[in-house]
Amino acid sequence: MEKKALGAFTALILGLSFAVGPGLMGFLLSKSISNFKKSANTVTVKGLVEKSVKSDRAEWVLGIRVAGNDAEQMLNKAETDIKTSKSFLLEAGVKQEEITEMPLDFTDRQAQEYINKDAKNRYYIVAGLKVSSANVDLVAKLPKQTIALAKQGVALDRISKPRFMLEKFNEMRPGLVSEATTNARNMAAQFARDSGVKVGAIASANQGVIRILPTGSVPEQEWDGAYKTIYKKLRVVSTLTFYLDDK
Repeated sequence: MEKKALGAFTALILGLSFAVGPGLMGFLLSKSISNFKKSANTVTVKGLVEKSVKSDRAEWVLGIRVAGNDAEQMLNKAETDIKTSKSFLLEAGVKQEEITEMPLDFTDRQAQEYINKDAKNRYYIVAGLKVSSANVDLVAKLPKQTIALAKQGVALDRISKPRFMLEKFNEMRPGLVSEATTNARNMAAQFARDSGVKVGAIASANQGVIRILPTGSVPEQEWDGAYKTIYKKLRVVSTLTFYLDDK
């Protein structure tokens, strides 16, 4: 394939020699050969960057459950438990504006098509409070403190784990890509020195995917479980191709 390309290239130059003067033909010849060699001499390298960062946003849902056969009594109980739970969060250090009351789910089991006739409780109420805060360390401790609610007679629907997020990710992206590009160029420069040439301009670039991984994970772990940990590992691999120029 390379011989055919070179043959076609030579034929083109010979054809031009009859249409232009010898001086212009010589200029075109030297310029075209220079470009031809430049496109053939490249090196492709990967730039890797890994950084450990701390989450800047945490979310947690405190679920509350009430069961019984007296609907009115249960609704009053649910209202009381929500107030008690909200007081618990405020006393723990959560701010009022960081708490959102979730819609109440009221279930009448006798209204369902498939029910257990021997079920002790006809009605179930599930309520909840959602916490969203930048104080990730505080939110991380809340699930372990819910025993205080149990002692006050609040039945918890489930004790879920907080979710930890990185809202500043988009702000960090340009810096990560820039650092990966720099690392790739350094690798290309090392190859060039060993080969007796120098690194030129970027011929092509593929940014790749910036992954958010749990701290301590390895590249082979392709699952996303980073929301479970406060600290995360940002990993970016960029693939770049550089021209190699003669010194």
